[in-house]
Amino acid sequence: MSKTKQLKPALYDGKSLETYDRWVDMPGGFAVPHPELWGKAGLYRATLNGEIMFIGKGAGMHTGLLERLYDLRRPGDSGRRYRAGQYINAHLDELGLQVAVMGSDGAARALTSKLLWPMIRRHRPRLNVDPTFLSNIIQTAYEAR
Repeated sequence: MSKTKQLKPALYDGKSLETYDRWVDMPGGFAVPHPELWGKAGLYRATLNGEIMFIGKGAGMHTGLLERLYDLRRPGDSGRRYRAGQYINAHLDELGLQVAVMGSDGAARALTSKLLWPMIRRHRPRLNVDPTFLSNIIQTAYEAR
């Protein structure tokens, strides 16, 4: 009889991923500013007809989610250097926006960064897991070595 090792679920600051997988709908979606997110670190996701299209993070030191979401809406290419940002900008009025706020301090910013890829693996949003999108990330990482 072989013994199989039970894998324990990964913990993030002592809590399971499920604990953080709680999203709040933002009225007006990406099309309107959300000043209540100023200074808040967390994850955001874009949805279209119930499908999660993209998960991203806003963890800037001062403006957090507010700045990241503004980058996707404003003129210029700051938030649109990648395919997902271009898609979000082109569909601002159609996409739903949900956020999972972690807090407003350094620990919240660090936690947000830790949670991004586990959430992407869990939900597999189309724009995060597109093979071309991922191959570009892998190529960039490989070239940076």
